[in-house]
Amino acid sequence: ISIRVGAHVSLFDTGSGHVLLAFRSLEERQMMISEHLRSTHKPPQSPEFFARLEQIQKRGYEMMASMQTAGVFNLSAPVLGSDGRAIAALSIPYVTLINAPEAPDITRTIELLLAATEKLSQLAGASAKQAK
Repeated sequence: ISIRVGAHVSLFDTGSGHVLLAFRSLEERQMMISEHLRSTHKPPQSPEFFARLEQIQKRGYEMMASMQTAGVFNLSAPVLGSDGRAIAALSIPYVTLINAPEAPDITRTIELLLAATEKLSQLAGASAKQAK
């Protein structure tokens, strides 16, 4: 699975977009959404979308069916800066492998993703408490 360098995908349609929105302040989130709407001419999001962002923030990651590729789940978690806000999102396009029983299942893959983003967050200056 690959994405062309320079490709633009909606903040609203990707796990990484959801994570970047969920782990920013309300003011920054609104600014990001306004910029995105202005550049894409998409309609505003529903209250359910904002409720989902709150769930992502509480859970610490996003897991959603890909809106671009059938059979793929987007797993995304934030890399946090010293202020506890997302400075990046690390994403895994997860596909269940049927010919590799030793491959991590989706639960284990999420654990590995969270461990990686916790380490990256600590390297970026987030405290251990923020990175969890």
